[in-house]
Amino acid sequence: MDGDTESNAEPGCGPIPWENADDVTAPDWMGLAWEGPYRLQDRLDPELPEAGVYRIWYEGDAPPLAYVGETSAFTNRLRKHEQTFGGEALFSVADPGGMDAKHKRTEVETDLIGAHYLAIQEPPTAQFGQ
Repeated sequence: MDGDTESNAEPGCGPIPWENADDVTAPDWMGLAWEGPYRLQDRLDPELPEAGVYRIWYEGDAPPLAYVGETSAFTNRLRKHEQTFGGEALFSVADPGGMDAKHKRTEVETDLIGAHYLAIQEPPTAQFGQ
């Protein structure tokens, strides 16, 4: 209809700062303020943002990360990841702001996967069904 716009027609969020790109589990990796780490089994304990990006890894195994993702519903998404990675896996979340549309979250997720690849010379271990 005239005057209506779809949320996915909005501009993207732009590139995130490439700061501290080599330390993939750092609290300031890629210039973002990461909350955590928390264990997947404790995913209901912290107050998580409504939407954003996340990373999963195993203590002592990182780098590399196991997975980088985006979501608009952390509780449900992390519950599924607990079934895949187990409750002992660690996760942290970041809300770079402006994560109201999937294409914006995917843009940040893609930057994070790319930064991981450049730092470690491989994608997160389970990123592409490995």
